[in-house]
Amino acid sequence: MLTSLMAALVLKTGWSPRIIKAALIALAVAVAVGAAVLVWNLWLADHDEDVIAGHEQGVELQVQTQGRAADQNMADRADADRAAQTQAREEFDNATAHLPKSGLTDRQRIDACSELRAKGTDTSLIPKCSGL
Repeated sequence: MLTSLMAALVLKTGWSPRIIKAALIALAVAVAVGAAVLVWNLWLADHDEDVIAGHEQGVELQVQTQGRAADQNMADRADADRAAQTQAREEFDNATAHLPKSGLTDRQRIDACSELRAKGTDTSLIPKCSGL
């Protein structure tokens, strides 16, 4: 087939068989290189998709893991805050449990608030102690 193609090209173009043979070899090499580049690009695109998917999966796993850790951290902080509020409320209730129902005198209120502050209680949330 190659010789019949060469003969037809020699008759049609008038070029020598050596030039036509070199041109056909160059064309065959170009087609082979083009096919190799095409196959390489298809493989590379597939490989890149796999690498990107693996990376995204790893990032997603890391985000979920860190998100769960952050959620647990916030839950622990909320529990600690609730416990501190409960303790402060109990301390206040205990400190005011033995007070007369008629209320405290100003001196008794100042003394009670001062005693709570001395024990380390935050009295800013106690309305009767604010402003003292």
